[in-house]
Amino acid sequence: MGALAFGPPVWTATFGGVASPPGNVQVTAFGTTPDYCGLHLPWTPGAGGLGIRINCFTNAGVPVGSGFTVEYSSRF
Repeated sequence: MGALAFGPPVWTATFGGVASPPGNVQVTAFGTTPDYCGLHLPWTPGAGGLGIRINCFTNAGVPVGSGFTVEYSSRF
């Protein structure tokens, strides 16, 4: 898995070679703040892997550069 920062509030995480729907993506903020993270757009399977766009916000809804974890699972 690789993560490429586009700057707050959008990041792209890529999982190579695992794009086999149906699947599930979960994003969670990580750290000691009350920030939350979620999907910016629906995840997109492709020939080379899975691309995931992620947003993070404060509890007031302000975009923030929070740490996060991202997981992907599928039945294959």
